[in-house]
Amino acid sequence: MYSVSIKSKDNYELISYYTIPKNGKRPFPAIVLVHGGPWIRDKYCYNYRHQWLANRGYFVISINFRGSSGFGKSFINASINEWGGKMQEDLVDGTKWAIENRLADPDNIGILGSSYGGYAALMGLILNSNIFKCAVSLGGPLNLETVFENYPEYLKSHTDTLKKHIGDNKKNELIKKSPVHNFNKINSPLFLVFGENDIRANLKDAEIIVKKLNSKGLPLVYLIYANEGHSIKNKANRLSLHALIEKFLSIHLGGKIEPINDELIKKANFKKMLGVESFFKEK
Repeated sequence: MYSVSIKSKDNYELISYYTIPKNGKRPFPAIVLVHGGPWIRDKYCYNYRHQWLANRGYFVISINFRGSSGFGKSFINASINEWGGKMQEDLVDGTKWAIENRLADPDNIGILGSSYGGYAALMGLILNSNIFKCAVSLGGPLNLETVFENYPEYLKSHTDTLKKHIGDNKKNELIKKSPVHNFNKINSPLFLVFGENDIRANLKDAEIIVKKLNSKGLPLVYLIYANEGHSIKNKANRLSLHALIEKFLSIHLGGKIEPINDELIKKANFKKMLGVESFFKEK
């Protein structure tokens, strides 16, 4: 892993970390790996997703966009009302740095993330289809108007602050920034994953998106894991998830793949699994 400071368009310092495949020729197919939160941060440390994806031939970059923690209060506050706005632009600025330095192949870049990162992955296809060829969204919020409806009381102190940052008093802005209201702008392959008990995601919204994207004939993988929440925790489920993600990325970005083990998939507990039928035809 290497570290770099990248300047945003409005001169914020975006501390970022990237990993280069051991073999291969520059520029590489690339993955922009977006952290959740958004009030956490990527760090200079062992990151299993960096190592996994770099091993498969991808250049991987994690960009600490505005709102990431550990860089001061002003950097946090710069994210207020900027979901789907300047927070997203920071990811684009970091991606452009990788392209300009011949690390990322501009024709083969995907975006992958969990929670807020899953939201950013969806918005990447909606706002930046010229940059991101495909996206993997794990537990990403789909509707900023209703994202707090199912939150339990014990998370209230967190949600009040989060509402302020998202801008819940600006309904028209929330509509513009919600994937469920903008799925018509998605024209690229999408891998969408949820746990059946995820309180942060409304699966009714997911069904709307899936139905509409299927009608457009777009490559779409849609997984719901039974008895899982906001994160996929069960070992068999996690192994199946990573195997399927790897296959999806290989199809759309050209990275290497370990052949899918049918038994590994059978051990996973799916409540719904759509769009992966073709994954098992090649042995």
